[in-house]
Amino acid sequence: MERFPSMPSMPVAMAFGVETELEYTGNLSQVAQLLPLPRRSFASADETHIRIWAAEGDLVKKTFPSNQRSMVTAMAYCPSLTALLTAEVDMTLKLYRTGTLETMESFSLDLARRGSKGSYSHKVTSLVFFDKQRWVLAGGDAGTELFCLERSKTRRRQSNGSMEYELR
Repeated sequence: MERFPSMPSMPVAMAFGVETELEYTGNLSQVAQLLPLPRRSFASADETHIRIWAAEGDLVKKTFPSNQRSMVTAMAYCPSLTALLTAEVDMTLKLYRTGTLETMESFSLDLARRGSKGSYSHKVTSLVFFDKQRWVLAGGDAGTELFCLERSKTRRRQSNGSMEYELR
């Protein structure tokens, strides 16, 4: 009987695993968005709330349904405004103060898209904020759109702290 030559020893595969270090609980539905923020924190959005979490697992701030929010489809952080920018199912982009999660401003995508070709009913599924230029790059069903946050010439600062900006 002929013997096969011995096989060279195979390198031992190293095993890598992922372990849960910390769980962030309190979401009532599926978390659809996660966004890193400064100061070792991050934001999460589910169907009813936006939450700001500390890296250690503590819930820092939470918006409530009484803020008349709709489901968040995308989020971006705006450093110079210290704000969280969201795209929402109700066809708006909204700015929230990261410290309090109060609504700073709400922009209608229908108004911002006026004059552009195509349908206005496309939802935004990704956002990028370019801080220096104050550009908002939005991607979604309609492709990619670029908006600019400009200082308004007609609106004045409201007593509720809303900004003097428009989305164009």
